[in-house]
Amino acid sequence: MKKLVIIACSLMFSIHVVQAVRDISSKTQDTIESEALTSTTFRDIAGEASNSVVNISTTTVIKSREYRGRRQPSPFDDFFGDDFFRHFFEPRTQPHKMQSLGSGVIIDVEGHILTNNHVISDVDQITVTLLSGETYDAQMIGTDAETDIALIKIDPKKPVKSIPMGNSEMMMAGDWVMAIGNPFGFGHTVTVGVISATRRSMVMPRDELPYQDFIQTDASINPGNSGGPLLDIHGRLIGINTVIASRTGQSAGIGFAIPINMIKPLLKDLKEKGSVTRGWMGVTIQSITQDLSSVLNLESTEGALVAEIVEDGPAAKAGILSGDVIVSFNGTPVRDSSHLSQIVAATPVDETIDVVLIRDGKKKALKMTIGTRPGNALQVASGAGVSVDFGMTVQNITDDIAIQLQLDSTVGVLISEVEPGSPADTAGLRRGDIILEINRQAVRDITEYQHILKEIDSSDGAVVYIQRAKSRIFVALKPKAQ
Repeated sequence: MKKLVIIACSLMFSIHVVQAVRDISSKTQDTIESEALTSTTFRDIAGEASNSVVNISTTTVIKSREYRGRRQPSPFDDFFGDDFFRHFFEPRTQPHKMQSLGSGVIIDVEGHILTNNHVISDVDQITVTLLSGETYDAQMIGTDAETDIALIKIDPKKPVKSIPMGNSEMMMAGDWVMAIGNPFGFGHTVTVGVISATRRSMVMPRDELPYQDFIQTDASINPGNSGGPLLDIHGRLIGINTVIASRTGQSAGIGFAIPINMIKPLLKDLKEKGSVTRGWMGVTIQSITQDLSSVLNLESTEGALVAEIVEDGPAAKAGILSGDVIVSFNGTPVRDSSHLSQIVAATPVDETIDVVLIRDGKKKALKMTIGTRPGNALQVASGAGVSVDFGMTVQNITDDIAIQLQLDSTVGVLISEVEPGSPADTAGLRRGDIILEINRQAVRDITEYQHILKEIDSSDGAVVYIQRAKSRIFVALKPKAQ
């Protein structure tokens, strides 16, 4: 069976393409009004939106000594197949050029263009082609790899028409949308579909794309559509098309766009500084599963669980502790950890905000001053351990093990084996995890570990605080049903 992969929609192959592109709707309402579709609705949107959608062609000069062998794979570029990369990355006697195609959308009359960071990242030349056939060399203005957004600019000979921005927060599953772009080099391509879902946050690996809140659509999106607009039925920009999920490298009806409401707060920084300054709490957070909600005696799974606190960070100074559940941030109810990450990042640095959290079943209100976010496979020794409940074997952490695993101390117990199908396995615990706490009680060694387990009622669950590699998280552990 072919593996499902997430694919960036930029199209990369050596070909010269002149993009026929799209203009923009002149409607500027902020909210989505009820409006009946007619036989010409989509034709009108496409006609009005044509001049603001552009073809982006990039050129990269590749030196043979720099590319002997394949690059590290990435969800943004690994779907073209080995033959494609072999063609570009085998050693050559002379430098050669690699061309890439994508899309973009004009957002103001000065010629600023929104696109994806992966479309223009690490290139030597950016060429923009308008619907009229005019071509311009574009200047890089700002990039943000953490949302995959980039801002470039052209100096047009005459005023260009910009696209009005909509309100992506108002969009819901079932709403009609239109995508316009340059799929496979076929410029000026219009596809229509509906929003399939909103708030998709696990589309890309977090280490590839930390901030995700995608709009999912079944409007056909293919390689080359990256950076192009997703429009509502009023022709307003509600998203930037970015990736697709596919087994073939072509549209399978599952495409994803970055919501325009996520992009709007970034534009000022991108224009003025070329990068984005984000707010920061200094915590590691996780979403709350149904199991965690149950064992923590929470009323719902809404909120974000604080797993780890950065020493001397904003959260630590405000008095936030690991195990706290943040349910409101600056007056905004927190849906989950992804939502909290986004609203924290969008909060101005040095602003003092209100945080509402749940600690030991009680609500607590704190004030916190936002800081500036910093820039951004272990082998486990097996050995004789102590078999305990929950279907896992643990052992003390010796000095040798601590050195091998690059640990700062020998505090905790190391999981050396997990029985398949056991409660520990079901909870997602792994060989190599280090148990630091159980039910908020510190675990320094096997003796304390066993003592705590004896106090757990067989009908109750346990919240286990573990260290996994360099991260710390909470896991809900339930006893095996009798």
